[in-house]
Amino acid sequence: LNLRSALGPDYCLRQRMLHFLQNFEYYVMFEVLEPRWHELEQRLAHVKTVDELMRHHSEFLDTCLRECLLTHQGLLKTLAKIMTTCLLFAEQIGRFADQLKVDEETMQCA
Repeated sequence: LNLRSALGPDYCLRQRMLHFLQNFEYYVMFEVLEPRWHELEQRLAHVKTVDELMRHHSEFLDTCLRECLLTHQGLLKTLAKIMTTCLLFAEQIGRFADQLKVDEETMQCA
């Protein structure tokens, strides 16, 4: 059995999926949330009423949702499908790899 070469494309796809998810997470955390959070902190330093605080917080949430690509329904569904597909694929590859380890151990003991 030459499993390494047979599974090569699967592992390559898994790496590409992981790369996408890591880049999306980086974008959300460091390009959207962190800078918007600092802006919110600066605005809150000058707040005098609860209404101002609530307005700034609402603007912060709206901006984050928009910049994280979570306001467009079609795009949101597409992102959810991509992430679900990545998770399911990774789980299946993990199960398959675990089963291979069990099979290899059984063969070595026999």
